[in-house]
Amino acid sequence: MLNYLKRHLMSRALIVFVGMMVSGLVYAGPGHDHGSTTDIVQSGAFFPRFYADSEQYEVVGIVKEKLVEVYVDQFLTGRPVLNADIEMNFGGQVIKLSSTNNGTYEGYLTKSSNSNSIAVTLTIKEGDAVDIVATTFNGEHIDRGIWNWQLTLKLLISILLLASLGYLAFKYRHLILSKYKETLVRIKERK
Repeated sequence: MLNYLKRHLMSRALIVFVGMMVSGLVYAGPGHDHGSTTDIVQSGAFFPRFYADSEQYEVVGIVKEKLVEVYVDQFLTGRPVLNADIEMNFGGQVIKLSSTNNGTYEGYLTKSSNSNSIAVTLTIKEGDAVDIVATTFNGEHIDRGIWNWQLTLKLLISILLLASLGYLAFKYRHLILSKYKETLVRIKERK
């Protein structure tokens, strides 16, 4: 009976281990997508963003290396702002954003910033209305779509450690129970 339980526990641990290792191999990397729907997911999910709002506007910016795409909407209605003059101060770099055909605004950074926390200020001029929107861009970006070997290794080590502890606890359960009972007896004798 004991050998059967050992084999059963070890086979389950092996199945989990192989499953974790194989799941990383099925990831389709860049250039291996199957249509425009994955392009839409990749365009937003793989790039760091910043968000800001004021009483008039709601702003979302996506930083793609040196290209910055900015989406500006009316705060109360949610309608996109299409004809505005926008000037952005990105960590000391003043950039005039240009309007694109799809309702976004784009600008190019002249240099990459080494700082993790970057102050971002946008001056939005729409007709007679002028508003200044400020936020902070967090430059630390963890790409959640790419296989993370460090996290997998930590998870694998944790699973193997728990499986080993479980196996040892099962193997020496009689010894552990006798020590536990002996300790309880000693505690009762002290009272």
